[in-house]
Amino acid sequence: MDWHDWHDVYDRPDSPLARRLMAVQTQVTVALDSAPPGPLRAISLCAGQGRDLLEVLAGHPRRDDVQARLVRSSGCPRAA
Repeated sequence: MDWHDWHDVYDRPDSPLARRLMAVQTQVTVALDSAPPGPLRAISLCAGQGRDLLEVLAGHPRRDDVQARLVRSSGCPRAA
């Protein structure tokens, strides 16, 4: 499976990866909502397309408070 095929699975709402992404995005939203005022830093490891953070930040009122780093390394797990 190539990189594009792997990430296309996230676009199928019934897929386990889409459900996992939704759960992670929910946790990111909770963290942003409960963080004290001021600057925030976030790191997404094995970020792929960065949907875990970028899709949440795009519409979140705290987006301007966040400095984020997306990390993708050859050591990150890949789909078989």
